[in-house]
Amino acid sequence: MTLDSKELVSLGKSKAASESDPGPNREAFNGAIGADEVVDFGAGYEIPLDDFLSFGEAGAIHSESTAADSKNGKSVTGIVGADGGLTLDGKDSDFGTASVDLLSLVDATGKSDVTDGLIDQADLNFGLGGAWVEAVDGELQDPDGVGGYGQYRVGDAKLNLHSPAIEDAGDGVSDAAGQMEDEVADKVNDALGLGKALPGMKVDTTVTSNIEEDVLDAILREPIKTDDGLATIDLGKGSVEVDLARLGGNDDGVTDRPVGINNQDPNSELIDDETYPLIASSIHDAIEKVIDVAVDTAIESLRSAKVNVDITALDGTTAGWDMDLTGKVSNYDCKPSGATGSVSCTTIDAVMNSMKTVTGPIYDKLSDPSGLLYKAFTTIKTDMMTVPIRAAVDPFLELLADNLVSLQINHQETTECKTADGEKVVSGVDVSALSLGVAGGKSRMGFGNAGVRTDPCGESADAVKPGPVEPHSDRSMFDPRNLFPGL
Repeated sequence: MTLDSKELVSLGKSKAASESDPGPNREAFNGAIGADEVVDFGAGYEIPLDDFLSFGEAGAIHSESTAADSKNGKSVTGIVGADGGLTLDGKDSDFGTASVDLLSLVDATGKSDVTDGLIDQADLNFGLGGAWVEAVDGELQDPDGVGGYGQYRVGDAKLNLHSPAIEDAGDGVSDAAGQMEDEVADKVNDALGLGKALPGMKVDTTVTSNIEEDVLDAILREPIKTDDGLATIDLGKGSVEVDLARLGGNDDGVTDRPVGINNQDPNSELIDDETYPLIASSIHDAIEKVIDVAVDTAIESLRSAKVNVDITALDGTTAGWDMDLTGKVSNYDCKPSGATGSVSCTTIDAVMNSMKTVTGPIYDKLSDPSGLLYKAFTTIKTDMMTVPIRAAVDPFLELLADNLVSLQINHQETTECKTADGEKVVSGVDVSALSLGVAGGKSRMGFGNAGVRTDPCGESADAVKPGPVEPHSDRSMFDPRNLFPGL
């Protein structure tokens, strides 16, 4: 990493220079280096490296540099392939993962009031990825024909947010499920109308169900993923995850971008005014999915709801039965008493035998996907979920979309020189699979870097050899050979 011409951290850097050390030179990544560094992103944004960057599983990443002569060189950061060479092919897990604490970056810019008490954890988790740049006879290569010079590889990129508002939403659904259970009991009692069917008799009807327990098991115990797989919400843990790789890679073809996270144009922002609405929409879709799961579970739970009926006639006759909401009766018993006991039992028998006819419409009405349960949970969704969750999440997403934190994929910078006849030609390129900047600061951190400088204009070797740039130089400060090239 270079910041204001100073090389701060080397996590597996390799260099090669055609005159002094042509290579190939290879170095392995070591994520333990640099933990005590304080990173100055510019504009006063100073952050201890270990406050915002951690490597969960670093993988087996290497960098390799070769400089055959002034017009031929190759730089690659990747994993060792079957032939022993470095490659960008392979599984995402081969590259390993890293995590950036976005809140630490927000805090450094003085914008923590936007997230305080609303978002208490925000991480960007991503595959470390790699890059490959090569010059042949002074010409920088574009082997895949997409994304500018060279190639890059980004693994998974996911935004993970935690908010008390999401946890509170889970509690709200819990309370609502309990209220729903009570309302179902009231509706069943009203609809059965056994008091009117058995005038003069005392009728006690008890409805028991597991609606609350079943709904909570369905929405709190396991994360719920949207149908398109772009977002996952975990009400039990109070978190939501958005697949930025799919959104930023336009996998669903809804933005004006190339398709595929590894086919993007140079310097494409992962979170900007184009992807921000998709991220917000995916979170809303996750909330909708919670409601769908809750409603479906509540309807299914109705099948196991039990109705217990106890009847006492004026003559002392007692009767009772159990049934479900389809009208299936069990444990029926009628004990006549007094001179009119047999008549009372005959009347009760007739009402009992009509239960299937009576309960059928009740069950159909309650289990209508657009009926009572759906309407009740929709109110829950709006008041207890959508409004508070969006109020917590949206301001944070808007900060990111305004480039308070810049997350670019396929970050590229080029250098040029003038030939003897005055023609400008590209003499070098630096590629980072993913690049992190803060609020327009003067420095960026690159992950998965490769860079090559050539001498197509016949300049001296000293003018183009790699290394930290000097202060006030007109050359770019961004040089992947000094920026975590082993990532």
